[in-house]
Amino acid sequence: MPQNNNSVKQISVPLPDLFRPVTGENTITDEYGNIWKQISVTGYLRLIDNFFWPDNPTICSRFLCQKPPTVEQVEISRKNHNM
Repeated sequence: MPQNNNSVKQISVPLPDLFRPVTGENTITDEYGNIWKQISVTGYLRLIDNFFWPDNPTICSRFLCQKPPTVEQVEISRKNHNM
């Protein structure tokens, strides 16, 4: 019986290219309504707080097996680390 595979398509990107800047205005919106701009082959920048995430922030990351922290979580972390 065939399996239902709902996983996100995996892309193979050489390590040096992971952070290669890209041009264009590709953006996505996360579940909280935050806009993320694609700034590298796989990475996105959340515009509201300039937080970088090395993968699509709307899915469980294939690198870290989690979604990025919320704006509030980043704010608390930055405050605790005097950033």
